[in-house]
Amino acid sequence: MRPVGDSELLDVRIVRKAYLSASGERADVLRDVAFTLSHGEVGAFVGPSGCGKTTILRMVAGLDAEFDGAVARPAGAIGMVFQ
Repeated sequence: MRPVGDSELLDVRIVRKAYLSASGERADVLRDVAFTLSHGEVGAFVGPSGCGKTTILRMVAGLDAEFDGAVARPAGAIGMVFQ
């Protein structure tokens, strides 16, 4: 995958996002999420509370880098609306 700013596309490949529980057990919260958006395209995540919508947005924005996979963002700004 190309580095941030070296693409005309938003290219997201999330292999796995996991958290550690208080007991030290790993809990996978997202697996195998992949999508690509071209310039001018709009994407939306729809689902019930707790399914990972905000977690995906945080990874796309670069606010959460603790996941297996990669995000290639186009140069310039990306607009996002959180709940």
